[in-house]
Amino acid sequence: MELNYDWRNFQSFFFVRKDKPQLEISGTINLIIDQKTVVSAFSDGEELSEWFGSPYDDVLKAFPHREVIIYDQKKVDNWMVDATHLPHAYDQIQFLRTHAKPQFITGNRVKKDLSPSSNHFLLKAIQSWWQKLLPSSYGIFIRLDGVHGRSILIVIKRGRLDSFQVPDLSGMIPERRKHPTDVSRHLSENYLVPVQGLFLTTEEWLQWSISSNPWPKILKSLRSGKNKLNPYSWGVLFLIACRSYFGI
Repeated sequence: MELNYDWRNFQSFFFVRKDKPQLEISGTINLIIDQKTVVSAFSDGEELSEWFGSPYDDVLKAFPHREVIIYDQKKVDNWMVDATHLPHAYDQIQFLRTHAKPQFITGNRVKKDLSPSSNHFLLKAIQSWWQKLLPSSYGIFIRLDGVHGRSILIVIKRGRLDSFQVPDLSGMIPERRKHPTDVSRHLSENYLVPVQGLFLTTEEWLQWSISSNPWPKILKSLRSGKNKLNPYSWGVLFLIACRSYFGI
């Protein structure tokens, strides 16, 4: 994998799921079938390998109150081949979300998104109408728990997630790495795009990530100075306020 695409780190930041008790499992069941035989079965937080090799009718009978989405194996194979032409895993997932069409859907309809990262509050925002107001190319640097914590830099170009990686700060004097202003400036100069820094705790990031509407909390924390937006930008704060007050 190219150095620009640190997929494991990206997952740890944006593939954040809210744990559910086992008794509450009722989500969509996805089946890939060859003619009438199940070759793969999956559902969030559930083990379904026992159904491999079974007629798909048996699955429908076993879960009469669950939504079951059925995909044809040959079509899935074609989608996977087409997706491999894209540069990294995030683009491939987005491609499959857009192009993968089920053979049919049965049972209770459940709103389901096959890509948990696409529901993340930050990725949804940067792919919204924000694109019209933000630069054509820019970066977002997130640091959790101070200078020795985890960090990621995502670079967006023309509204598309172009790269994601742990940024290289080796060119900085160690003492300067403690100062958000210096870090954001260094990254802007090193990666040749304006970089907006966000500095906060892991606990708060996880709370925001699993919330259905974290924007009021985000706005409050930034205004209070509890978490840092650096460089401080009234324009970015306005975008966050729009999400917080109006949900847009």
